Amino acid sequence: MPVDPKIASPEGMPALADIKLMALDADRAVAEDTEARAKFTEIFGG
Repeated sequence: MPVDPKIASPEGMPALADIKLMALDADRAVAEDTEARAKFTEIFGG
């Protein structure tokens, strides 16, 4: 996806302005990092 507003999105893709972003709680992400990585490794292998 181009982030330059002068460049159109590829055909069939939504415009950048139409994409809703999810909020990120950075403190929570850092606090849960070790647990999340362990769970990922458990599911997908490491």
